[in-house]
This record gives sequence, structure tokens and C-alpha cells, in this order.
Amino acid sequence: MTVLNEHKRCIITAVNDEAQYNEMLAYTNCLETMVHEFRSHPECGIAGVVGSHDIPSSGIWIW
Repeated sequence: MTVLNEHKRCIITAVNDEAQYNEMLAYTNCLETMVHEFRSHPECGIAGVVGSHDIPSSGIWIW
């Protein structure tokens, strides 16, 4: 039985647009930073994304 290394990640891409690829790299670097921070601070433990069709001009909304 092979034991997976939980610290390794593999990101496979198929992009023909260099600008899109560079944007993906920026998101990947952000993700790596978040993983590092969560491992360094185990008392923290949530990251997420929310969406909305309309965002108030204040940028603040309540569900």
C-alpha cells in the first residue's frame, strides 16, 4: 500500500494563453501561502469564497 504525502500538491494545466497561465500561477502562489499560514497557525482553520449577483456599493452585504 502506498502512503500519500499530504504535503505534496500537483497542479496540471493545459492553457494556450500565457496571460491566463500567469494569472493561474498567481492564484497558485496565493493558495500555497494560505496553506503555509494554516499549517503555521493551526488555531485558524477556514477560508472560503462567497458569491453574489449584486454587491452593494459599500462592498458589505449580509446573508
